[in-house]
Amino acid sequence: MTSKLQIGLTTIIAISIGSAHAQQSVRYVPVKAIPCQYALPPSALQKLPPQSLRSAVRVSINAHGKVEDAVLEQSSGDLAFDRLAVHEARQAVCKPFLDVDGNAIPVETNFLFAVTSAEFRPDVSSETFAAKVERLVRAKILWDGETGHLRTTISVRCSSDGKLLSATIVRSSGNPEWDAVALSAVQHSEPMPSDLDGKTPKNFRITVQPGSA
Repeated sequence: MTSKLQIGLTTIIAISIGSAHAQQSVRYVPVKAIPCQYALPPSALQKLPPQSLRSAVRVSINAHGKVEDAVLEQSSGDLAFDRLAVHEARQAVCKPFLDVDGNAIPVETNFLFAVTSAEFRPDVSSETFAAKVERLVRAKILWDGETGHLRTTISVRCSSDGKLLSATIVRSSGNPEWDAVALSAVQHSEPMPSDLDGKTPKNFRITVQPGSA
């Protein structure tokens, strides 16, 4: 009777250990290997402390590309900035990561958030409406293809508070893949910024091309 009980306990323990090991086998990959859209909101830059700040956030991304968890891994030393970084990490939009066999798998990576000292930050209040929109959209672009001669013009319709009502390509770049990326970047740039009167124009066009934010 004793030997049978011991065998049974050994089997249960082995199964438990095996399950725990399987749950911990999530692969870590560099953030560059997972195209993700994430950025600090421009409106927050002027509210931050004057010094340079840098935070690292560890994120868990499921097989569908959705961020399931975000935890601060390296603090900037400023609580407000760290909270902002974690919040924006949770809002990231990512593509599924594919293994060598082409299967989408869950992964972990680090998002880095950094700002320069206040004297080098852009003065958001003095930017033109077009510059605000361009900077916002560029931060949402996911593209690792060719960069030359790709220009897609998109017609945008918004409510006065920046809510995106529609976005339509009115002039193609000639590259359907880039056109789709440009349109997606605009669609993920909600809310749109306001103009000098504090309201977002109801109708405007933006020409999107590859390049850094």
